[in-house]
Amino acid sequence: MRGKAGLGAVMNILIVKPSSLGDIIHTLPAVTMIRRNIPNAVINWVVNEEYARLLDLCPDVDNVVVFRRHHWNRLRNWRSLLSFVRELRELDVDIALDFQGLFRSGLISFLSGAKRRAGFRNAREGAIYFYNERILLPANLKHAVDKNFFLLQSVLQIDDDVHDNGLSCSEIDLRNLRLLLKKQQIDLQYSLLTVAPAARWRSKTWPPDFFAETIEKIWRRHPETIVALAGQQEERPLGNFIKERCENKGTIVNLMGETELGTLTALLRHSETVLTNDSGAMHLAAAVDTPVVALFGPTDPEKTGPYGDMHCVLQGSCDQLPCGERVCAEGTNACHNSVTPDEAAEAVTRRLKQSTTEEKPN
Repeated sequence: MRGKAGLGAVMNILIVKPSSLGDIIHTLPAVTMIRRNIPNAVINWVVNEEYARLLDLCPDVDNVVVFRRHHWNRLRNWRSLLSFVRELRELDVDIALDFQGLFRSGLISFLSGAKRRAGFRNAREGAIYFYNERILLPANLKHAVDKNFFLLQSVLQIDDDVHDNGLSCSEIDLRNLRLLLKKQQIDLQYSLLTVAPAARWRSKTWPPDFFAETIEKIWRRHPETIVALAGQQEERPLGNFIKERCENKGTIVNLMGETELGTLTALLRHSETVLTNDSGAMHLAAAVDTPVVALFGPTDPEKTGPYGDMHCVLQGSCDQLPCGERVCAEGTNACHNSVTPDEAAEAVTRRLKQSTTEEKPN
């Protein structure tokens, strides 16, 4: 367990949302709502170890309990699960809120020993059998953020619908970002566009030539723009490919694999806008209030798109959408072909122009 505050408060709450990056970000506004309405509450969160760093950026979370899922997937390591259960019990939580809705998260809620264990009535994998409070969602709620709000409001009787992501950039993260950009002879006074061209699903990933052509068209409309490519280390060759396809290589930097989560958050926060597939970077950018131009194909933006009015979703068209398939069943990727670089460049340019009249973050 990693903690930020001691126990002993009016209410002791356990948030169960181990993964994934986007799902965790969609739960952050609910946590901020708890802090705003129950300021003395102790808020604990169970999260997979690869996402624990994100919760360091959320000051409303008091204690983080790391769930080492990949470690415990190996049979020889199961005995160490007992220490995880002891950590849960030592928290002595009053209420466990399962925002994940799977067997694993339901079991974690039960093992916490909380007297009140709440989750969605439509939870999967039998998770509802671990709850003693099962919340039925209204049919008109589609986005994950709104569903999480409803669960929280129903269980804690909170009358509040103010949206606040509650993420912040530390001075260390900002300093690391400045040092990283300085190595590339860039400072934060430039008009900075971050492009995140990768995604976990092949069907969510627009072709690299699409991004290269879009960047070229953005430069013609907004020539002073610096483009930063963001992503994981294993995605770096994709960034190199896109950069090689661009004529003005001096104003594009490949930062894929060079930004850990805190530095990436600072990069997105200090970007004028972000062009991205449906990915974790998209959710993170929206969470730090940076305008997003998001490319959507197989998934439904009404359910998992960037939350808020400042963003633009370019939805591909196909008779099968939203298919939810990781690989295009038709083998055509028609949803990619139906969005043009001109459309993406125009959407990005509009947001770049708007940002020039607004004060940049410190």
